[in-house]
Amino acid sequence: MQDSARPSFYQQLRELQPFQQQIWATALAQRAAPNYLLFAEVTGSEHGPAFKQLLALAWEGVISPQSRINWPVQQEKLPALLPDPEATHLYGVYPALDAATGLELVLDEAVMPQTETAVDASKLSRATVRHYLEQLCPEGMTLEEAKQWIRHHPLMEDEQDFQDELLHQIQQLERPFSPLVREIKNLAMNQGVSNLGISLD
Repeated sequence: MQDSARPSFYQQLRELQPFQQQIWATALAQRAAPNYLLFAEVTGSEHGPAFKQLLALAWEGVISPQSRINWPVQQEKLPALLPDPEATHLYGVYPALDAATGLELVLDEAVMPQTETAVDASKLSRATVRHYLEQLCPEGMTLEEAKQWIRHHPLMEDEQDFQDELLHQIQQLERPFSPLVREIKNLAMNQGVSNLGISLD
């Protein structure tokens, strides 16, 4: 019998402590990173290294208690990294923009913790996958059939499984700078494969 008193998935995210929300957002930004880096590589953008540096600082901020990072200064670097969908016809600009937006959530949370950061990051990652699958949806489907096709597509099921496992691991963290954060980082890196199944390799 299902426990009706159990908080919903998003409510569990809202109940995470600020340091847990920060780790959650950083993990989802890490998983989306190949989407940004591949787009930068394909378009010859010079912003790939800066994106990777900001992401590395985000991990340093949740792994190392000795880190002293000026987050407002890091925030100022982000607008230049946001790709412009109107400047290219490539579909990859959209998941790249989502990845940069996810990193923006990380930096915003570091500056000023918010109860909705983890929820926003979760919804953003799901939306990236959903929008991508909408481009692949077989023609001739009704709207309801398309929704079901997307819901049960392996990429969407993998997204759900990843977020479920990530939440489980983060809920085990009882204090900041736990050694377990490195395991969460490894989970998020996913051997270099993004939430869209994209790998730089």
